[in-house]
Amino acid sequence: VLQFTDYLNHNSVVCHVEVYPANKEQWRTVEPLLAASDVVFVQKKRLAAWQIASIKAHGCKLVFDVDDAVMYNSSRHRFRWSFTRSRAFRRMCTAADLVIAGNGYLKKLAERHNRRVEVVPTSIDTDAYPLHDHSNTSSDVVIGWIGGRKSLPFLTQLTPALQKVSQAVPNVALKVVCNEFPRMDGVKVIEARWSADTEAQDVASFDIGLAPLPDDPWSQGKCATKLLQCMAAGVPCVASGVGVHWEIVEPGDNGYLAAGSQQWADSLIKLARDREKRATMAEKCRKTVEKRYSVAAQQPRLLQMLTDLAGSPAG
Repeated sequence: VLQFTDYLNHNSVVCHVEVYPANKEQWRTVEPLLAASDVVFVQKKRLAAWQIASIKAHGCKLVFDVDDAVMYNSSRHRFRWSFTRSRAFRRMCTAADLVIAGNGYLKKLAERHNRRVEVVPTSIDTDAYPLHDHSNTSSDVVIGWIGGRKSLPFLTQLTPALQKVSQAVPNVALKVVCNEFPRMDGVKVIEARWSADTEAQDVASFDIGLAPLPDDPWSQGKCATKLLQCMAAGVPCVASGVGVHWEIVEPGDNGYLAAGSQQWADSLIKLARDREKRATMAEKCRKTVEKRYSVAAQQPRLLQMLTDLAGSPAG
């Protein structure tokens, strides 16, 4: 959401960014700001009832922005359903004057509790991502993955497929951008420690991107940041056929969807062996992001939503 604040400020929406208060004492330091604000924009956090009451008491409109399935436990948990998470999500949606959902799946869940829900997809600042040079034939074909250590199990599940690719295409390497790194027998792994300063350049160094996800309620709510980062850099991806991936990827045109080790291997081998195909897809990848998933495409919509909300009567 911080990607939008400069644009909002330049269009007469004065933005103040505050770290979420950890306790009541810290909350009291925020209250003078509430008194001077028209809208409070809460990203993902589920407020307690007394915090919501405080916002309403100051006459502020409440926006709840959600880009993850925060009403469920994550894919790492044995039990997906969570009563406490579900209750907190319901409370926030019910109290909000506007819910902004990162995809259609989250919108449907929010609409159970609020009639005013808008989709603003995860947005990429395309200006920050240099385009990959698909004309370079002097080095390995780099299959890349970027993410946090908690998502590494989704990558390691692709080990059998990546081993098949390494056997079929000898000049293939797997580049992992993270703070921890997997061991995969028979797969050449390039380790790149994640840094905000080098993230875009690392993504642009990929020839092919990976976007694996399990098919569960938590993953259905994911907003495809990894996939969109790669596509913004002109890097075609192979992605799991899960959730919003179906909306973004047009198989054979700007990427591939895969399920099962053999499909993953076949799709990766096809791209690894065909540089011209990757180059053709690259242009379509970038255009997909620019048209629907870029900051430039979404910031006028967000501005309109916030100004309309600020000017509407109290609900």
